[in-house]
Amino acid sequence: NKPFIAYVPHVEKYNMLIEGFELNGIPVSPSIEGAVLMAKALARRQPC
Repeated sequence: NKPFIAYVPHVEKYNMLIEGFELNGIPVSPSIEGAVLMAKALARRQPC
């Protein structure tokens, strides 16, 4: 049970991919920095 975070640039040709991830509950970030912040937030949320 490892978290999955997708880094996908917000470019029109990737919209279908982004929507598919989001519909399946997978967080999507347009930047690496955003993906790192999402990973840190998920790590804080997980019980030790």
